[in-house]
This record gives sequence, structure tokens and C-alpha cells, in this order.
Amino acid sequence: MCGRVSKNNRASINNVQLKLTDSDSGYKLNEVYTINYRILEACNPGQYLGDEGCKDCDADYYGAGVWLESCTKCPDKKGVESGKGKQESDCTWKACDAGQLLDQAKGCENCPADHWTRIR
Repeated sequence: MCGRVSKNNRASINNVQLKLTDSDSGYKLNEVYTINYRILEACNPGQYLGDEGCKDCDADYYGAGVWLESCTKCPDKKGVESGKGKQESDCTWKACDAGQLLDQAKGCENCPADHWTRIR
């Protein structure tokens, strides 16, 4: 059974029915059965569903939200602020060290001989 996602991003179960029949299933019709369930939150992009509800993805991780149980790490040498990464394209190159230039396709590369840059 699926619950409907409401405006506050919570999926809820409105009605649970347990139908027992007199068969060889091992259930006895005169016993009480307990159904355990968890109300799930549909997390926002940049979040994942932790044990206590929605949490922001850590720095350098991204997530599409909804019912993710964990976030995905940005590619090497790329990062994003905590809770800001919704998709891989949100991960941007980290700052280069002194003596390096940022190549948008490859990341930080050393300056050519006899050249320099400042730390940004």
C-alpha cells in the first residue's frame, strides 16, 4: 500500500487492514497481530533520510532527496557546501593551490615553467 505525499513532505498511512483467512498459513484467527510501520518523510534535494528524519548531505556530497538513505560523494577534487548539492553538476572544482591554474575540464594543473599564480 502506498501513502500519498502531502504538502509537508510526509507520506502517511491512513488505513491498514489485515485480513486473515482460515487456511494452512499458520495464522490463528483468534490471535492479535501487531503491524509495525514507519512514517517516511520525502526529503528535499540536498538531504537524505536518516534515522531521525531528513538531514542535510555533508559537505562534498549531493543527493536528489525524496527517500534517499545516503548521499553521493562528489567526484575527486570537487566539492559542494553541506545541504547544497542536489545533483553531481552542483559539485564544483575546489580552489587550486599557489602555482596552479584551474582547467574546467581537468581541475587544477601546475603552471608552466617560469609562471606563477596566487592562492585564490
